[in-house]
Amino acid sequence: ITIFLLFKTVPGIFLMLLSQQGVDLKEVFAFQVNANFGLAPLLLTGITWWAFWRSFQLGFQGGQTRVVRICLCIAVLCVILSSVITLQRNIVMMITCGLVILYVARMSTARKESPKAVLKLGILFVLGVSALFMAFSFLRGTASWDDQMHSLMGYTVASYNRLAAIVNGDLRYPFAGHGVYLSYVVAYGHALNAAIPIGRIINPPEMLDLWGSEFGAVSRAGLDGTLIWSGAFGYIFSELGWLSPLFIFLYGVLSSLTWNWLKRGRGPGIIVYPYFAYCTLTWFGTNSMLDPTSEVIFAAAVFFVGYEFLFSKPTRVDL
Repeated sequence: ITIFLLFKTVPGIFLMLLSQQGVDLKEVFAFQVNANFGLAPLLLTGITWWAFWRSFQLGFQGGQTRVVRICLCIAVLCVILSSVITLQRNIVMMITCGLVILYVARMSTARKESPKAVLKLGILFVLGVSALFMAFSFLRGTASWDDQMHSLMGYTVASYNRLAAIVNGDLRYPFAGHGVYLSYVVAYGHALNAAIPIGRIINPPEMLDLWGSEFGAVSRAGLDGTLIWSGAFGYIFSELGWLSPLFIFLYGVLSSLTWNWLKRGRGPGIIVYPYFAYCTLTWFGTNSMLDPTSEVIFAAAVFFVGYEFLFSKPTRVDL
């Protein structure tokens, strides 16, 4: 339904993609299309993770296994297609990364996968994600190999130069120091602020103003102003300074909690842990663990807690 509505709202999407007008298309989605279009693929991502993990436990056989696999493939393809249309490569990487993490967690914990096989899968995953990244860059108009490598390096290792500049005091974001870079969901999350208006206390700037301010800040620091990410550590350090390790420790506690839920087969861990693990793997980019995406992931986790409470037997499911 979301894909159909996107085609109806923005005619000629595929023509724009094939003609490498991805930058223009992304601006159309940013300024003209309702942001709620992004909720469906995120919610479907959480559902797919849950179904993928439970499919290991339910012991499907024969035709049942094929039906489940076909449904999972359709779900993943729907997420990929909607993400390609809206040029949101982070969602594509999130769902694929989460599925790989769940597979490795299941196999390694059940001692059905050797370290060599896990390493091989990890290498294939890195190569696959890099290929996806370059494919999205191509749709955005990046055609040459040099530009592709510049984009890939700019979104990964370049962030550590920005981190170093922040630690040395050469780079300072204009809106740092107000807590906005610690948790975007606290500052901008609609559901959370509808219940607890923390955002009014923080009084954050408009999201576009916050985003735009980073380009000028990076340029003034003598770095490439088109590459603004400073990694999760950089953004947290810009807010807390040398107290940042305490905040990172809380991330570790949350991740450990959800990991233990996952090992025990509990619904919240099945959905939240892959998201936390994905955010940890992408710490070279942004501080995303508590951004507005987490609202949808947490909502999916809460839904399945209720779903399993109503429709499953009250027995603990361990690996």
